[in-house]
Amino acid sequence: MEYPKPSFRLLQIDGIAVVHQAFGDCTDVYGMSSDAFDGILGLGYPGATSDGEKLVFYNMWSLSLIPQPIFSFYLNPDPTAASGGELIFGSVDSTKYTGAIVYIPVVIQMYWEFIMASVQVESTIVTSSAYAVTDTGTSLILGPTPSVAAINLALGGTYDSSSGMI
Repeated sequence: MEYPKPSFRLLQIDGIAVVHQAFGDCTDVYGMSSDAFDGILGLGYPGATSDGEKLVFYNMWSLSLIPQPIFSFYLNPDPTAASGGELIFGSVDSTKYTGAIVYIPVVIQMYWEFIMASVQVESTIVTSSAYAVTDTGTSLILGPTPSVAAINLALGGTYDSSSGMI
């Protein structure tokens, strides 16, 4: 598949001006035709780009626009809240969590892929030592059929024949 060449623009995120940012316009995204969205902000590794463009996070860091080379998410568990969550570049908001942050190594630097010790639903361990990818852009659980079937069984998931999904 051939992708159109990105344009370069000034991108502003919460008052941070990122100059000469590669930006690809999306008018059609496979599998998202009925979903309402404004766009996709890719936060993957540099190898995920089609022509080696510098992704916005790496551009922000290289231009010294953020204090640390990290980003963090807060996903609000309250579905009635005005804000569904936050994306924070360059730091974390310590008011959004308790305890200590535990860093784990990324095992494949194409996506944010890591090894989980286990997946547990209540007191039932449904799979152990599994590879996982953190992706805030999806609500899907994808993986080996036996592992996903065990998770769905533990959660009480049912098959939806209209979508072909559990």
